[in-house]
Amino acid sequence: ISLIKSQLRPSVTGPSLQQIYFESLQTDAEGNKNTKRLETIDFLSVTNISLPADFIHFLQPEYMVASFADINTPASISIILTTRSFEHTYAKLLDSESDILSLLYKDFLTPDQISNIKNTDFIDKTINNIDTRGIYTNEGELVIMYSFINPKFLVITTNIESFNAIINSYRQSNNN
Repeated sequence: ISLIKSQLRPSVTGPSLQQIYFESLQTDAEGNKNTKRLETIDFLSVTNISLPADFIHFLQPEYMVASFADINTPASISIILTTRSFEHTYAKLLDSESDILSLLYKDFLTPDQISNIKNTDFIDKTINNIDTRGIYTNEGELVIMYSFINPKFLVITTNIESFNAIINSYRQSNNN
């Protein structure tokens, strides 16, 4: 978690979306050392994030963590998970969204924000032409949100600008 927090860059000159990957050093039978990107289950394990087994069951090995910062926006962490079953993953999220999101972000949010996640109803909003579900303060500030940007990718973030940067990057990569 401290490695992820170290990637938050609060002093930037413009919008910055940075991918963060986690790797392990492995030695093969001949003694050669290689790095291997951690899979979702290993990432959750090394970060001590214990999600419900029936949620994890449908996650794919690929995931991404990203940090976002801008001049007038607090730095934030986004987690992008891949799923092999949109229907099952979404159903489990709807069933336990407060628990799942508070567990994923327990080390990145304040106790008050975690309390908001656990004690406030999620609100459905369309952002950048994509359906989202989120928790907002009484003042309308986003605490956390999630969205399936397609049936395979689940984006979880604490910042609308970060969400928009991820969506724009995703759309741009699909147009090339």
